[in-house]
Amino acid sequence: MFQHFGKIRNSIIFSWLVSYLSILLIPIVISGIVYDQSVRIMQNQVIRINESMIRQLQQAVEGQINNMEKISTQIALNPKLTRLINESANHRPMSFAYVEQIKQLFQDFNIYTLSNSFIDEFYVYIPNIDLVLTSSGHYASRSFYEANLHSRGATYESWHADMLRPHYNDYVVEPVLGSMEMETTITLIRSLPLQGESIKATLAVSINRDELLKLVENVNWANQDMFIITDRNNQVLFNSQNTSLPNFISNDKMMNASGVLYGELQGNEVAATYMKSGAGDWNYISITKTSLFNDRVAYIRKLTFVCLIMCVVIGGFIAYWFARKNYNPINQLIQNISRNAGLRLEKSQNEYRFLSEAFSNAISEKQRSDRRLEQQMSSLRFSFISRLLKGKAGNIVPTAESLKMYGISFDRPRYAVILFDIDDYSRLMVHASDEDNLRLAEFIVHNVAEEMTSAGLHRGFAVDIDNFVACLMNLEGTNDESLYCDMEEKVRDIQELLERKFQICLTAAISRVHPTAADISEAYQESLEAIEYKLLKGSGSMIRYDEIVTSIEVSGSYSYSLETERVLTNSIKSGDYEQAQRIMDHIFESNITNGRVSLQIVKCLMFDLVSTMIKTMNELSTVYDPSFIEELNPVERLLKCDTLSELRLQIHAILMKVCGVINEKSKGNNQTKLRDLMIEFIEDRYNDGNLNLTMVADHVGLSPKYVSAFFKQATGEGISAYINKVRLTKAKGLLSTPNLSISEIAGKVGYTNSNALIRAFNKIEGITPGQFRDLVQSETNQDPKY
Repeated sequence: MFQHFGKIRNSIIFSWLVSYLSILLIPIVISGIVYDQSVRIMQNQVIRINESMIRQLQQAVEGQINNMEKISTQIALNPKLTRLINESANHRPMSFAYVEQIKQLFQDFNIYTLSNSFIDEFYVYIPNIDLVLTSSGHYASRSFYEANLHSRGATYESWHADMLRPHYNDYVVEPVLGSMEMETTITLIRSLPLQGESIKATLAVSINRDELLKLVENVNWANQDMFIITDRNNQVLFNSQNTSLPNFISNDKMMNASGVLYGELQGNEVAATYMKSGAGDWNYISITKTSLFNDRVAYIRKLTFVCLIMCVVIGGFIAYWFARKNYNPINQLIQNISRNAGLRLEKSQNEYRFLSEAFSNAISEKQRSDRRLEQQMSSLRFSFISRLLKGKAGNIVPTAESLKMYGISFDRPRYAVILFDIDDYSRLMVHASDEDNLRLAEFIVHNVAEEMTSAGLHRGFAVDIDNFVACLMNLEGTNDESLYCDMEEKVRDIQELLERKFQICLTAAISRVHPTAADISEAYQESLEAIEYKLLKGSGSMIRYDEIVTSIEVSGSYSYSLETERVLTNSIKSGDYEQAQRIMDHIFESNITNGRVSLQIVKCLMFDLVSTMIKTMNELSTVYDPSFIEELNPVERLLKCDTLSELRLQIHAILMKVCGVINEKSKGNNQTKLRDLMIEFIEDRYNDGNLNLTMVADHVGLSPKYVSAFFKQATGEGISAYINKVRLTKAKGLLSTPNLSISEIAGKVGYTNSNALIRAFNKIEGITPGQFRDLVQSETNQDPKY
C-alpha cells in the first residue's frame, strides 16, 4: 500500500492534483478577505446608520431647543413680567392691580406653553417677593419646591441658592413638573433681566420629555437600545431608559467629533456611537448591542463556510477530473515510448523525468543522425543531383534554400550535362579485381571531372548515375557556341589527363545548352541519347547531341531490300557461310560505314538481320531448335556491344553458328533428297496452272496425305503455300522486266489471270505487283549489283 502511495506521489498526476488544489487556496483566501471585509463593512454600515440617525435626532432636538430659547427670550422680555419684576425690586405691597397683573401673566404664560409643544412647563422665581409664577398659578418658593422639586433629592436651600446665582442659558436636569413618577427632563435656566448685572428673577423652561421621546421614535431608532444626551460636564441631560451613564462612556474618551466606544452594559457587549453638537456642548450617544450585527456576521460566516466547503468538494472533484483527463495523453505517450523505444518508467521516476530522458535520448540520437547526415551530405547531394537529372526532384524548380542545403548554387544563366562513359580501366591496377578497378576508376573520373569542370567561369557538379559519371554544368555566358567550345576543351583536357596519368579511356557526350534549371532533366536525356552513339563513333570519342540530331535529320532509313533478304536467306538455308558473310559485309558497307544513318536505324538494321537468321531457321523445321536460339541469345549479345566493330563481329559470329547448325543438321537427314525432289518438281512445273498436291504425289509415287504431312514437316509450310511462294518468287523476277505486263507475267508463272496473281501477291507480300515493280526498279537504280 505504501509502495503504491509512493508511486502515486512520484507521478505527475499527484503534482497536478496538488497544484490544482493549491489554486483552490486562492478563492479560499479571497473568501476569507471578503468575509473580513464584509464584517467590517457591516460594522461600518451599522455605525454609519447610527451616525445618520444621531445626526437627524441632533438636528431635530437642537431645532426645538433653538425654538425654546426664542420663547424663553419672549417670556423674559414680556412687559408685564418685566414690570412685575421691577416693582418687586422696590418691595411694593401686593395691591389689587398687582394681582390683576399676575392673572394677565398667567394668560400670556398659557399662550407660550401652547405655542410650542416641545415646552412642557416653565416657571419664574422672583426672590424679592419669594414668588414662583407658572402657567397654572403662583406659589411661594418653599411650597413650589415641596410640590414639584422635592423628589429630585436636592434640598430647598441648594435649589434656592441655585436660583439666586447667575444663569446664562444653563441646561440642567430637573424632575418633570406635576409628574408623580420619578421622571426627569432637561430644563433651561436663565437669569432675568437678560441685560444687567443684578439678578431680579430666574426663568426655568422644561423640555417636554414625551415630545423628546417622539423625536427619538421619529428617526426610527430601531437598532439601538438606549439614547443618551450629555453635556460638557459629562452630566446626563437625557436618557431614553432613565438609567445611569455607563462607565465606559466619558468626555475624556469622546475626543473626536464622532466615533464609537465599545464596552459592556448589563452583561451585554455594546457599541456606543457618539456625535458632538455643533457648539460642542452636548454629546448625542446611541448605545447598540453588538449582537444586532453579530447575527448578520454569523450568517455571513456560515454562508461563507458552506460556500468554501462546496468549493473545496466540487473544486477537488473537478481538479481530479481535469488532472486525470490531462494525464491520459501523457500516459498514452509514455506507453507508446515504452512500447516503441524499449524504455520503462521506474517507480522512482515521474513522467516528466521519464519524458525528459526519452527526449534526451531522442535528441542524442538526432545529433548522432545529424553527424552521420553531415558525413553523408555528399551522398545526399549526389542523390539530389541524380533525381534532378532524372526529373524526379519535384515539379517545381528547386528553390535557392533547397539547393543551399545541398551545397549547390545555380547562379549562372545556362545549363548542360556532360556524360562520361568509362571504356577501358584494365590498366589502372593490374593485380586488382575488375570490380575494384571499376569503383576506383569511377571515383577518379568523378573527382577529376568535378574539379576540372569547376575551374574557371563555369561550375560543374559530378555524380555517379546509371553506370555513368554525369557532370551537371552551370555555365557562365549566353553565347551557346562559345559554351560548346568551352565544354569540348574541358572534355579533351579530362580525357587526356585520365589517359596519361591513370590509363583510363573515356567517351564523353555533351547535351545541348539550356536556359533554365527546369530543363536539366531534358539535358540529361539528351546526353544519354548522345552516349549511345558511341556504337557508331567508337571508344574515346566526344559526341555532341546537336550534331547527332543533325545526322538523324539527314537520313532516317536504311537499305535492306526484299531481294537482298531472299538472297541472304537462301545462303543461310544452304549453310553457305562465306556467301552469307559477303552479303552481310555489303549491307554494312552500304548502310553503316558511310555514317549517314542514326543509331536507332543501325539498331533496327541489326535486329532485322538477326530476325532474318531466326526466320530462316524457323522455315527449316528439321533444323530449328528453340533451345539453340535460347542458348545463342543473339539480342543480348548485340545489346552488350559498345562499338560498331564489336557489333559487326557479333553479327558474324551469330551467322557462323547458324550456318554451322544448318550444315550439321542437313548432313544427318536421309529425307533431304525426297524433299529436294519435291522442290525440284515444283520449281520445274510452277508455270503449269494445274500444278497441285496430287501431281506432286504422283511424281514421287506417294499418297497425297503423306506427301502433304512430310513436306510440311520438312519445310515448315504446305505444298500449296510453297507452290504460291515459288510462283511469286518467279513473278518478282519477271517484274524487274519492264516490257512484260502483269497479265503476261501471271500466265508465265502458272496463274490463269492477272487478278489471281494480284490477290496472291497482295496476300503474301502485302503490296500489289505493280507497287513491287516500282520498288524493285528504284532499288535497282541505287544498287546495280542486285
